[in-house]
Amino acid sequence: MENQIKNQLTPDEKIIWEGKPDKKSFLFMGPSWFIIPFTFLWFGFALFWEITAWVSGAPTFFLLFGGLFVAMGFYIAIGRFFVAGKEYDNLYYVLTDKRALIQQGISNLEFQSVDLKKVSDIELHLKSTGKGDIVFGSKGVMRFYIPGWPMMKKWYSLPPAFYGIDNAQELYKKISELKGF
Repeated sequence: MENQIKNQLTPDEKIIWEGKPDKKSFLFMGPSWFIIPFTFLWFGFALFWEITAWVSGAPTFFLLFGGLFVAMGFYIAIGRFFVAGKEYDNLYYVLTDKRALIQQGISNLEFQSVDLKKVSDIELHLKSTGKGDIVFGSKGVMRFYIPGWPMMKKWYSLPPAFYGIDNAQELYKKISELKGF
């Protein structure tokens, strides 16, 4: 997939850095660790409801109603990791001497381009491990992204970002030099 983003480059651009986060960091970034217990409680209760309704001979409406919650519970507990895995497979970052490019998507590839000279804010969110997020623009109200929820970026208008980057401090310094900070 990396070659797809390279097709977006202009002939006069020089690649400074390219890469992607490691898969584990990507799948479990943001508040994912805090959400996991809730998702299994939801899924477990929905399964309990559905099995109880089925065993007790409840009307079809109750089975259908409970089935919706079982489906939602399955997605938030388990299914979202499959979607996030596909999202990870298509994710790739490139930093050139002029732009930051992001390739992403699940079924279709989408490309974002950030002109380093025109972007007003570049934020570094560094973790104790040295990994971090580099955000091109202000994050605003929504301060995180949870993989497996593809519409989240669109709903909350999250700015383009390089998430879960190893040695994020070094990359941030390179970007600052290119920008002229």
